[in-house]
Amino acid sequence: MHELLAEMMLPEDEGRVTVFVHGFNVPFESAVVTAAEIAELTGRRGLVIVYSWPAGSGSLLFGYTHDRESGEFSVLHLRRTLREIASSPDVRQLNLIAHSRGTDVLTTALREINLEERAAGRSTRETLKLGHLILAAPDLDLEVVGQRIAAEYLHMAPVSTTVYFSSRDRALGVANWLFHGISRLGRMDIDRLDEETRRAVSELPPEIELIDVRSRSRGLGHSYFHQSPEVSSDLYLILVEDRRIGAEYGRPLRRVQYGVWRLEPGYPLAGAGTARIAESDAAPEAVTPEGVAERCP
Repeated sequence: MHELLAEMMLPEDEGRVTVFVHGFNVPFESAVVTAAEIAELTGRRGLVIVYSWPAGSGSLLFGYTHDRESGEFSVLHLRRTLREIASSPDVRQLNLIAHSRGTDVLTTALREINLEERAAGRSTRETLKLGHLILAAPDLDLEVVGQRIAAEYLHMAPVSTTVYFSSRDRALGVANWLFHGISRLGRMDIDRLDEETRRAVSELPPEIELIDVRSRSRGLGHSYFHQSPEVSSDLYLILVEDRRIGAEYGRPLRRVQYGVWRLEPGYPLAGAGTARIAESDAAPEAVTPEGVAERCP
């Protein structure tokens, strides 16, 4: 893999690699297209790699159960992949993006690596050269996040940990139904939390950036992290410009409560940064498999 990375990386990448882990019911071709969109929205500053796992078996109930089991099986291979990428001398910073069910696969793999590194007296951030961790529309139970990420200090391994969620995410509404009403982190309605959920949110460490996405998205509202110009803008500010959250750092999200920020339509404000992807509500030009093939050597 080291030889392949050395061949694929360009000087302008500056040693940056982003690994994207897709979600439920996503065939390989679609995952590659999304990765190409991530490369486009970051101005192709860094190599984007897809970690594809067996997902996309068809029916809702059987397919979701199958994909959960496939995701669990894939954790070991993701752990090995991340370690192999990070061990390359050409890699300076490893950023991680996971979407939907892929957030469970990624955080489980990171948790196991983190336990191994801490037991050996090493730093997970240094070993993996970790930059930014982004969990988009996470199909995760909030209590599991508290146990897996916060309680074991996994959120301290990356330079930053960002979670995008939206109450308009209808796809995660199906997951709520399948799990008998257990609230998914990616579909929180921050204005209508019950007392138990509100307490769980307040107990998460402030280093975990919880971002309430209010911009519009197409379809089921589940793929906003690469469809929404506003979220794309914020991803650019994180992945390319390494900006911390807050207007004073050039990421002018609005704080709505402890640890929770809101991304409004039209973000970022004029003059607040250089990452404005779109000046209107028009969708960006679609990336297609044919277009990806034309751009790949």
